Amino acid sequence: MVSTLRPPKTIHDVWKSLPEGTLCQLINNNLVMNPMPLDIHQHVLNDINVELAFFSRKKKFGIVRIAPYDVHFSRQNIFQPDLIFIANEHVNLVKASG
Repeated sequence: MVSTLRPPKTIHDVWKSLPEGTLCQLINNNLVMNPMPLDIHQHVLNDINVELAFFSRKKKFGIVRIAPYDVHFSRQNIFQPDLIFIANEHVNLVKASG
């Protein structure tokens, strides 16, 4: 039987084929792997997330998302910020999947 699997043609195709949750960004068409964050990083990130999420929900300014979360700027630049605030006027840009 002949396999119908094709190798990826672009770096974007490689990035798309990575398992969900992989700590990898596509920056200027290069794969950049991120190390697991330290405990103190996660502690501070959680504190910021709780405060920002509570404040933005209370004031109805927008939504907050926490990593891993892909932010697509182009096919060559897909970032995974630790935390992202999306103002109400940009919530319509959020898609279920990239």
